Amino acid sequence: MDDNPQVLDALALLFTLDGYQSELAHDPAAALALFEASQLRGAPFDLVVQDMNFSTDTTGGGEGLHLFAQLRALNPDIPIVLLTAWTHLEQAVELVKAGAADYLAKPWHDEKLRISVRNLLELGEQRALASLGFDLKPSIVLKRNLLNGGGGVDILGGGLG
Repeated sequence: MDDNPQVLDALALLFTLDGYQSELAHDPAAALALFEASQLRGAPFDLVVQDMNFSTDTTGGGEGLHLFAQLRALNPDIPIVLLTAWTHLEQAVELVKAGAADYLAKPWHDEKLRISVRNLLELGEQRALASLGFDLKPSIVLKRNLLNGGGGVDILGGGLG
């Protein structure tokens, strides 16, 4: 979610590289409509990446704070990655305390954003499987060992990572 069409296109392209589908919104109202529709159809979003400022010449992050609170009220477990060209340390700390999954400055570093998204989605998958009663510890250790050894094999299979 970003008011800049070029940023939206860049994010969509970046996430496509990892096989993720994106739905794009250019303002908070459109973002909330997409978010609510995804929940109503029983296919809620796995993750949100949102800007903190949506109006021209705003830098305080108030719009982003409000949208963040609305999204968390609709789904308190959704990982939300916040992007902003105007970083405010105090605001970042407060948002992380409130449940933000990550807070990144624009221009973002592609690989850092991709890793953050990948890790958050994998964590979500692990939590979902654990809630179904699967014991994931041996698989996670094996996956971590293979990835660290350069094998790059996804032992859990069928996932987004």
